[in-house]
Parts: sequence; C-alpha cells; structure tokens
Amino acid sequence: QQAGGGSLRVGRGGRQGAAPPARGVLVAGVPATAMMRMTHTTLMAGGVAEVQLKAGSLQRYIEHECTAEDVGTAMLDLNQVHAIGVFDVRTFNMDRNSDNLLVVEEEGEGRGGRSLRLVPIDHGYILPSYRHLEDV
Repeated sequence: QQAGGGSLRVGRGGRQGAAPPARGVLVAGVPATAMMRMTHTTLMAGGVAEVQLKAGSLQRYIEHECTAEDVGTAMLDLNQVHAIGVFDVRTFNMDRNSDNLLVVEEEGEGRGGRSLRLVPIDHGYILPSYRHLEDV
C-alpha cells in the first residue's frame, strides 16, 4: 500500500500484482502475476541523461484463441463467469470488459468435444482507496 493513501496507485502495476493470491493458487483463473521494478534512462535536452525507476507488473502469457468479445455467451461456462464476477466484486474491479477475458479452447464436454475456459487479465483498476469511492 502507498503511505497514507489506503490503496495501491493506478497505473503503477501494484494493483496487477495484488490480483492473484499468494502461493501461486489461482482464483477465478487469474494468471500468475509478479511485481517488477526496472530503471529507464531518458536522454534530455543538452545531452543530459535522466534515470527513472519504473514499477509495473508482469503477467504470465496465456495462449488463447480470442477474447470473450468474439464468443457468444451461450458458449461460456456459467460457473467460470460467476467465479470471475465474484472475484471482480471482491476486488472492486472497475474495468472488467470482454476484451480482458481471454478465451482458451480445451478438450472437454462442450460442442465437438471442446470446451472454452475464460482467463481474466488486466487488473489495473482494482482495490480503490476507500477515500475515493465516491469517484467510482
């Protein structure tokens, strides 16, 4: 948490790393996510170099066929949709949309012996500060 802020800052990657629980257990199918810090050198006017510390998140890449935008809702597993919905409510996700739900096709009991699995990504707008909930 940020000092005095009561939550993690948007756009700094902190919220992304807060999404998956500890010990690698995935909730609602959220891929493993790690917090990253790195330096970035920018050349300024007059040839002066400025080193900046960047913070963000790195999320495991998931091979996928498409996003939920491209799939009819009748093809989705209701239990997965509910699990993601509960996760989003518990983390106060303010940016869930069909483009940040990846669709992975797997062998299963669906049509043609295939089933679809949803993978929620992009958790940059979760866990808002209690001081700013009126802005939500």
